[in-house]
Amino acid sequence: MTDASPLPAARIIWLGLVVAVAAYFVVLLVVAAREGSPVIDTRILGWVLLGIATMQALAIVVLRRRSLAPDSAADATTQHVLCWTLAEAIAVYGLVLGVLAHDVSPARPFFVASVGLLLWLRPRAEPRS
Repeated sequence: MTDASPLPAARIIWLGLVVAVAAYFVVLLVVAAREGSPVIDTRILGWVLLGIATMQALAIVVLRRRSLAPDSAADATTQHVLCWTLAEAIAVYGLVLGVLAHDVSPARPFFVASVGLLLWLRPRAEPRS
């Protein structure tokens, strides 16, 4: 019996998260297009969410370095999925900020960071030794 490669499943999970980030952005565009005033002043919330997103990005870097020598393929996949969900959560912060502000511009950096991290963390085949 041979072990199946976890790469196809990992690619499906990763792609699902990328599509989710795109869907969040579309939802934000629809909400921002509606007339209405901001729900709250989002300047302070924006800085708080930026701080949280920065800590998450640093956590991703630390987890990525830790995952360079996993004990098994399952451990590696689990660590990758954890990093991807942390990256996807940054887009959720942007969605929340944009919905509350009724504006896309304060949310853009969060979406850019989320997509950038997801692209950096995309699943790749392990080099054969």
